[in-house]
Amino acid sequence: MFEVRNPYATASAREVDDVRVDRTFVFGDSYSVPSHAGVPSWSTRLKGQGRTRAVDNFAVEGATAGDTTGRSFADQVNRFTGQGRRPDGDDLTVVYFGYNDVNLDLDRDAAFADYRAAADRLAARGATAGDQRMFVTTLTDWGRSPGAPASDRAAVLDWNRRVAAYANARRNVVAVDLFSVFERIFENPGTFGFDDVTTVDPANAASTSLFVDRFHFGRRGQDIIARVYDYYLTRGWDAANSLRAGQAAMAALGRALDQGRVLSLAATPDGDAALRLRTLGTQVAADEPVEGTPDTSMRAALAADERRPDGLALDLDLGPDWRLALSLAEHRGRAGFETERARGESTVDTRSLGLSLEKRAGDWRASTRMVVAADDLLLRRSDLDLHQESRARTGGEVVQLGQRLDRPIRAMETWWTPWLDLTFERRAIDAYTIDNPYFGPVHHDSLATTDVVAGLGLSAAVDPIVLGTLTIHPTGAVGYTRSLVRDDAKQGITESGSTLGRQMQVIERDSIEALDLMLGLRVVDGDALDLATSWVFRADRARGPAHDLHLVLRYRF
Repeated sequence: MFEVRNPYATASAREVDDVRVDRTFVFGDSYSVPSHAGVPSWSTRLKGQGRTRAVDNFAVEGATAGDTTGRSFADQVNRFTGQGRRPDGDDLTVVYFGYNDVNLDLDRDAAFADYRAAADRLAARGATAGDQRMFVTTLTDWGRSPGAPASDRAAVLDWNRRVAAYANARRNVVAVDLFSVFERIFENPGTFGFDDVTTVDPANAASTSLFVDRFHFGRRGQDIIARVYDYYLTRGWDAANSLRAGQAAMAALGRALDQGRVLSLAATPDGDAALRLRTLGTQVAADEPVEGTPDTSMRAALAADERRPDGLALDLDLGPDWRLALSLAEHRGRAGFETERARGESTVDTRSLGLSLEKRAGDWRASTRMVVAADDLLLRRSDLDLHQESRARTGGEVVQLGQRLDRPIRAMETWWTPWLDLTFERRAIDAYTIDNPYFGPVHHDSLATTDVVAGLGLSAAVDPIVLGTLTIHPTGAVGYTRSLVRDDAKQGITESGSTLGRQMQVIERDSIEALDLMLGLRVVDGDALDLATSWVFRADRARGPAHDLHLVLRYRF
């Protein structure tokens, strides 16, 4: 289950096929053609794994970055533009050149000037427009190939330095570091399941040997290249999942505080009490709303599964028109992803302190709230091929300010309460480091996000209906929420095993626009039976529709 949309780390994808890469445009040489020596390339494998809907492959065997040969990067771009192609919206462009320039010992200054000019033409054509990315790829050590001299390593390092500099100077251009990944494999082949990384062994190049011929990787090597590209497409998941898990925890608290889902310690209405102590919901999974009414007993609330309260709220009347509430709460949020070869989960435990001040002015009620919270984040990542698991723990902080206005209206034996709400939230995640089997320790810088969300809605509480010994309490609510401000998150990422240094990752976050509908029914039969059920429907612009049905039953024998 993908909790965060691939590849640009926004929060809407739910399945492997829900990736945002529409078309992948590939420019390169024999390492990037659809198949070489009977071995499907990385681009073919990415399509097969569902990372992209389609691949438009312009790569040509023997192609160079420099224009002095008959098969150049510029020729491929000419063919691309001549067909009227243009990256449009959700497309990815991948550039992977340089092996033949090194092998032919071409003038690197001239060759890279041609590379730069051709890549700039792709950018001008839309490859880096909007949220689209252009990946420029570093070379593996050509000097380690069975058919190349070891002295080619110096030329490869010089070429890769130029590729990294090109990416660092341009927006939405990402340098993909294949060099460092394969250096780890060359130095420790057994760790990655290889027996031979130095000789040509086509018979085993799909399993334990790296080279299928004198210059090219076999199936295993191409598979690793595909995994590295996949890593760069998805490395924002750690931060994005942590953001989403933390938001789920705060949303649970918001439901309890703002939508009346608080549970009284007494089984009878306590409207005349100057001081009230309430429990806030029960411990449930993230995004599951907890239903209740102000006169729900604590025994009824805690009967199901012996679940403990999420927190406590203390209400204090300061006069006929003022009320103060103090809350202490703890919530847990989870988000994760799973593919055929990797699995990850982010768990956020949020401990919060909230203060709410309510003012009555005639029939209107205005409440101002402030919530401060500390997050404890645990991130787990598993490589299912290498059977390696990594963990990291870090912290975070949340500050939330909100203003709510509502007015209860009595009509048709029902209390109708229209409401308006405006909420500001600032969330920060501290820096952390987590191991990656291909890059070693990966350091993620701290990041912060800001949200301003507006909402309006209507809640309804029908007068209790008495049928013999049964008392029935129908409730309902409808609400519309929309983000007014929702900035993208920017985070520096440093792979310690990479030669490219620190790179910036932009995590795009979808705007919020959702419609919620809740219908609830509580049936009470004295002290013998207490049944509470609710149905919640959410139509979310980014994530689609979702339904939840909740049932809590207490029966005394």
